[in-house]
Amino acid sequence: MEKNELIAEKRTASGKKNKELRAAGKVPAVVYGHGVASEPLELESKAIERIYRSAGGNKIVALKVGAGKARNVLIHDVQHASARGE
Repeated sequence: MEKNELIAEKRTASGKKNKELRAAGKVPAVVYGHGVASEPLELESKAIERIYRSAGGNKIVALKVGAGKARNVLIHDVQHASARGE
């Protein structure tokens, strides 16, 4: 079975600054769960596209934030550029 791993970094940019993030080839993301504080992240655009095409929203993906330990996550929702009006 193929293991899908995604590497992310913590995100400090928010709001309109996300446009600059996207221009740099990164994608803003948020990880959240029951009883866990939400965590804003940034992902490499090409990596998330590759993972989403192979895993879609139905498979578990190993998410590694910085040098931390990988944890299993489920891709819940993806907002495409056309939906944002870009």
